[in-house]
Amino acid sequence: MKVVGWHASHELYPPGELIMLVRRAEGAGMCSDNFHPWTPHQGKSGFAFTWFGAALQSATRTSG
Repeated sequence: MKVVGWHASHELYPPGELIMLVRRAEGAGMCSDNFHPWTPHQGKSGFAFTWFGAALQSATRTSG
């Protein structure tokens, strides 16, 4: 089985575009199992939990 990952950095996209990308990823069948806001090599990023709430508000499915 192949595993595909995708990461949209908060630093690279405005919030509205990130929400649009959430909707497109969900439409393609993707779901997130990771809510950690950065990798060990990227110590700074947007506050994940605020953005995550906005993403969940716009998504119709959740995984848990």
